[in-house]
Amino acid sequence: MKYGKLFLVPTSIAEHGTLPPSSFKCLEQAVSCEDIICVEDIKPGRRRWIKWGLPKQAVETFTLFNEHTSRELVSKLTAKIKSGKNVFLLSDGGTPAFCDPGQNLVNTCHQKNIDVLTLETDNSVISSLALSGFSHQQFYFAGFPPKKTEERISFYESLLAHKTTLVFMDTPYRLTRVLEELTKYLNHKAQVSISIDLCRETQQTLRGQASQLLKNLKGQKREFVVVIDNH
Repeated sequence: MKYGKLFLVPTSIAEHGTLPPSSFKCLEQAVSCEDIICVEDIKPGRRRWIKWGLPKQAVETFTLFNEHTSRELVSKLTAKIKSGKNVFLLSDGGTPAFCDPGQNLVNTCHQKNIDVLTLETDNSVISSLALSGFSHQQFYFAGFPPKKTEERISFYESLLAHKTTLVFMDTPYRLTRVLEELTKYLNHKAQVSISIDLCRETQQTLRGQASQLLKNLKGQKREFVVVIDNH
């Protein structure tokens, strides 16, 4: 049986904010398919949902996913996804799974080879952290590596000195180069998450050792953000 997927649904922090049309369409389709909608708090989730104009009948089927329920729900939700259901995770505002209990659900999905995707987002760094499933209560954002080889070596040495979750990005045509460099300079056991083509049909988040990711992505030129678990 084909697995379902976990979708993160970023929303406006302001409760009166609108929902992007692409996200509206996706959630509307999720209701018609009887997929699982998870919200952080029922009342705010209901208010937003109705304000957005989404089907009201779905409110009665919301799954409450927060710090009080997440521990018991992670295994149930991943089992539902493996049975073919999609799960859509919303927070009260902002990006779900960023510094909230959704991180454990995302991490478990990766461990079980379940695809994790995001709906429309305005911040690729925050979304990539959420999509990684790595602990990111603290993280270090390093921006873009320099172009010259000797300067890039110094960049990686400085970056890896930070024993925390690391985030950086580079231009699409350097995707292979970045993975080759990570294979060379990272501890071979370190886990890397790479989010590619966010908000596009070709969107992916792949997680594993740098050498494994290199085998899968070598020669490709795609927009990407790298997240490293360097604890």
